[in-house]
Amino acid sequence: MSLCEYITQLGGADVLVQKSEKLHALAEVLCPEEITDFFISETSPKTDGQRILESLWFLSPKYMLECKRIMAGAFNIDVACTYKSIERCEITFLEYDPLHPEATTDNSRLSVEGNIGPIEYSFRASKANCSKLWHIFENYIKPNLVELVNV
Repeated sequence: MSLCEYITQLGGADVLVQKSEKLHALAEVLCPEEITDFFISETSPKTDGQRILESLWFLSPKYMLECKRIMAGAFNIDVACTYKSIERCEITFLEYDPLHPEATTDNSRLSVEGNIGPIEYSFRASKANCSKLWHIFENYIKPNLVELVNV
């Protein structure tokens, strides 16, 4: 699925699709290696079911780039090296079962939060976006968890 299709599926307007394409081009320039995936973190849907899209993430095997406040006018990108440096990961499941990632409902929620050294990261998903977040966890976060050894 392309970035444009993904954003549209989440309910993003054309203006957000266009901004995301620009952010993707900028992220490709900033990232020291090829970007291989993306994710939009969101807050829980409003009572009318509309999602609030917060930040756009671009990922590579060794880096995460966060574009904060994607609905704002300014462009903002944080770059962090994640290679074997994710110190903590907290996962919260609500009506989502990672053993059956395709079985999401309108009430499914998943959050993955933690630390890369002093930097905090937070991914949040609802509905079918939970499966995308689980994919991100399995392929980019879990492989980069570091074993902390007391010296």
